[in-house]
Amino acid sequence: MLSSASADHRSPKPPLRKQSSWDALAAAWRAILAALSCLYIFALLALLSLTRRYAWAFAILSDALWAKWLTWPFFFLRHVPAVQRWVLEPWFQAVRRGTPTDVSFVDPPVSSAAGARSEGTALLPRLRGAPRLWLHGRSGMGKSSVFTAWQRTYFSGADSPNLATAVRRYGFILIMLPVRPYAALPIPDANRPETWVLEAVRRQLEEFGFAARDLGLVDAILRVGHIALAVDGTNEADRDLAFAAFSRQQHAHAIIGHFAQPGNLPMAPHAARRTQRTHSRIYAVDMRR
Repeated sequence: MLSSASADHRSPKPPLRKQSSWDALAAAWRAILAALSCLYIFALLALLSLTRRYAWAFAILSDALWAKWLTWPFFFLRHVPAVQRWVLEPWFQAVRRGTPTDVSFVDPPVSSAAGARSEGTALLPRLRGAPRLWLHGRSGMGKSSVFTAWQRTYFSGADSPNLATAVRRYGFILIMLPVRPYAALPIPDANRPETWVLEAVRRQLEEFGFAARDLGLVDAILRVGHIALAVDGTNEADRDLAFAAFSRQQHAHAIIGHFAQPGNLPMAPHAARRTQRTHSRIYAVDMRR
């Protein structure tokens, strides 16, 4: 009886409160965050894998919105050479398809200041050990022909069918920059003359399908991606200051090009010329050929 009486005097249990949607969301936020993170990573990897076949995938990844709100895609494109090589593969194949191979060409002999002689096309592999190589000679000596031979050697070699093998062979990604088509191009930022070179490179990449609209992304790829810039005809644009600023700030891993006058070394005008000569190797087209 005592136990029955005590049971009768116990407090009744409060009714269970129905859980609200907000409470359920708060309780499951860890699981939701993990799911969203997985979806984000999956979308990023999917877009990255599609950049080798579809230009729109790279357009999404390279959009400036990623730099403002979701930084990882832009970080990978800016700072990871392997990712850069992956997204540049379609560009490499486009340049390869557009490079004529059935061309008659006599490789001109060239000589260094020390007197060592070689062929013009042999200068390209030497960029591994020399960050600046310049070829000079009078008009009609074949400098532009050597420039196009560098392109054929790098992009059309039977032993370099893709960008990865070309980089393993030469140690860099080669971007060909003919100056004449961009001679009238205005400087995007008057306080940064090197932006003229960056814009010219951006447009040259865009011509073969690599549409990077952000100059900051182009600048980062040039700085990080072991890019070698091959320049044709620096005397065809009045942009000595732009080239000098570009070279001085190490925007490219290596630079190879040619110029007409032996006393006017490109990318090193005025006071910077003496310093730049110590980092450059100059070759002359041999007049005795």
